[in-house]
Amino acid sequence: MLYCLKAARKLGKAQCIPCSDCKSQKYWKDERFGVPLSERDKFCFQYCEYPIILELLDEEQRKLYEKFRPPEKRAIDI
Repeated sequence: MLYCLKAARKLGKAQCIPCSDCKSQKYWKDERFGVPLSERDKFCFQYCEYPIILELLDEEQRKLYEKFRPPEKRAIDI
């Protein structure tokens, strides 16, 4: 399952892909059905301004997180 959906479920919020306040809305607008899930997670880990909830990541997502999450954003992750 996509990271953003897992996080929304844990936080008890309704969710869409991308998140309704994502700065990447334009990026996903034309690609929402043709982008692999791993690419969506990679994008979230690189650019999301919110803390990433590490306990929700599976093994594949953890690898993407380690590779793509900038160090300055890791400081706020849970």
